[in-house]
Amino acid sequence: MRAAPSVHLHCADDGAWRWAQVSLVGSSTLSLCYWLLCWWVGPGWPAATAACGTAALATLLAGRFTRTAVSSLQWDGAQWVLRAPDDAEPATGCDVALVFDLGDWLLLRVTPPRVQRGRVVWLPVSRRAAATAWHGLRVALHTPHRSAVIAHAGPRTDLLR
Repeated sequence: MRAAPSVHLHCADDGAWRWAQVSLVGSSTLSLCYWLLCWWVGPGWPAATAACGTAALATLLAGRFTRTAVSSLQWDGAQWVLRAPDDAEPATGCDVALVFDLGDWLLLRVTPPRVQRGRVVWLPVSRRAAATAWHGLRVALHTPHRSAVIAHAGPRTDLLR
């Protein structure tokens, strides 16, 4: 089996992804607040006004805190590497998992190696933002890596003894 080609992808803040996050926060806050206020105060314009105000505040806060950090994702044929453009440290490998594949949109979960304890990075990638690296990225994500193929090569026979 041949390895996937090397890919270099520049991941930046995507406006459509942020809009989706912010609208999800706003609509869920609106529905939850209106439901709670209708239960507590009763249905009517005071509950609707308070719920709209709370949803607007939550939407503004979500817009402020949902920025994706600019980073660079690389597949060199053997490992994935994630780094910030101003990162001076030597790059270490990481694990990349495809969470959602929506055709023109991908959501990737990038986890650092087990030796380093870091937080999980969620990367939304669009076909428009990836441009020429899109096909290579999809091939690299959908091709099983050599270590995964070796680990799952066959059934465990030691359990049958």
